[in-house]
Amino acid sequence: MSKLPDRNPSSGYIRPEEGVGYVIVNDDGTKRTIITAHGIHLNSSDFSDLYLPALLFTDETGLTHEVSINKQKQLLVDDVAVFNLEDNATRQAIGNQALLTAPDSSHYRLTVDNAGKLGTKKM
Repeated sequence: MSKLPDRNPSSGYIRPEEGVGYVIVNDDGTKRTIITAHGIHLNSSDFSDLYLPALLFTDETGLTHEVSINKQKQLLVDDVAVFNLEDNATRQAIGNQALLTAPDSSHYRLTVDNAGKLGTKKM
């Protein structure tokens, strides 16, 4: 089940306009050029209502996969939790440590001291 909202093409849409490029046409009939031969021309207001409940990716076989984050701060791929964002497992956050996942899905932080001694801590 997709988390992406349905689009309403009558509520502001992009269309080609001969001799101009591509324009955004609003419900009130106003339009603004956004793509020309000179580049893409976006305003900050173009992103004011940006809402990304999920991202869709297509793999090399043509299958589509959905990536999202749930309320428990878990990264989901096709609605299956693959990573807990609460673990703070970013290169910057863990410094000289690495986060490893055991076969039973428990997480361990691997560390090394200045003498080369390895250590682990269950997360």
